[in-house]
Amino acid sequence: MGYTLKDNHDTNNTFLSGIFNTAWAAMTFTASDSYTITKVSLLIYRAATAPANVVASIRATTAGVPSGADLCEGSVVGSTLTTNSAGTWIEFDLGVGTALTSGVKYSVCLRPDENIGIYWRVDTASGYANGNMCTDNASGTSWTTRTYDGAFRTYSISAGGVFVPHYYQKLLAG
Repeated sequence: MGYTLKDNHDTNNTFLSGIFNTAWAAMTFTASDSYTITKVSLLIYRAATAPANVVASIRATTAGVPSGADLCEGSVVGSTLTTNSAGTWIEFDLGVGTALTSGVKYSVCLRPDENIGIYWRVDTASGYANGNMCTDNASGTSWTTRTYDGAFRTYSISAGGVFVPHYYQKLLAG
């Protein structure tokens, strides 16, 4: 069993967006087809001191910004992030994930669990046509749309390189 890359933007990542415990960031994206998102990868790094955990979640959107509760989430231990400002692609396992609908806009939200900085590499040329970066200084309750794009990759579970519909993926994830 493996993963299939679904939606992504991973070019021209020359800038960064700082994220702290109440200052979150998100990247909206439009689902390219209907699939269950089970993993997301983000180009990020951390400050010299590491937060205990870093959380990535998927949320619905309203008026182009994240809205509602997390549909699914995953976390990594903060000390596993590099301090190199070029960042590294960090994978967040979203468990059984959540079903996405083709053509609908969703968001990948990123936040640490304490007031220690992490940084998301972004494209200031706004090269991603199907979404945009958003920031919030109130723990995910008051989002602002930005004119740049975060580096992200979304995945669904596949078996033998063949796409597996979302209703079977929960069985495969076991």
